[in-house]
Amino acid sequence: MTERIDDAIDTLPVEHATIIRLSFFDGYTQTEIAQSSGCSQQTISNRIRVALALLRKELSE
Repeated sequence: MTERIDDAIDTLPVEHATIIRLSFFDGYTQTEIAQSSGCSQQTISNRIRVALALLRKELSE
């Protein structure tokens, strides 16, 4: 299952995949990701939401 998730994450746009990995696998908060990337916390939140929707679609196929 982990390999399937990794493969699905690899299909995401780079900015979305990076945020998913930082948030869910490396344990960074949205605020920490925002500070290190120079984006707002709301942008990070939106990218996570979009990425999760894309992952759900990819994994349901």
